[in-house]
Amino acid sequence: MAAPLRVTRTPLLRTAAIRADRVHYAGLPAAPTAEIYEPETQVLLTLDGSFVYHVGRARQLVDANRIAFVQAGQTSADSHVTGGDVCCLVLTPDPALVGDRRLAHTAPASVELQLAAARWVALLGGGAVDPL
Repeated sequence: MAAPLRVTRTPLLRTAAIRADRVHYAGLPAAPTAEIYEPETQVLLTLDGSFVYHVGRARQLVDANRIAFVQAGQTSADSHVTGGDVCCLVLTPDPALVGDRRLAHTAPASVELQLAAARWVALLGGGAVDPL
């Protein structure tokens, strides 16, 4: 039997405009997790590992090359391709910054963005990250 999923959230930054956390998912299962309702919009940049992001019947593989957007009021689930660990930078912007925008589930992440995210996490005390 697989070990239960353990989620560790390390706060990195809190301002009026945004919250930033380093989130480590240990033991993300290959089967989708239970759906979770998210009251706030979140932007996830994968720092280590990859996961499958499930929204309704849609599924997207998210790794360092893709950004995941969790829309406020949306339910979603996650899974790992084989079962394993994932580490993400999770940005939660103030709702006024997002407004009524409808966000795609995922978008490409440039190499520059990947490096900037890793450096930012290290600078804020979230530990060293090698995104490439």
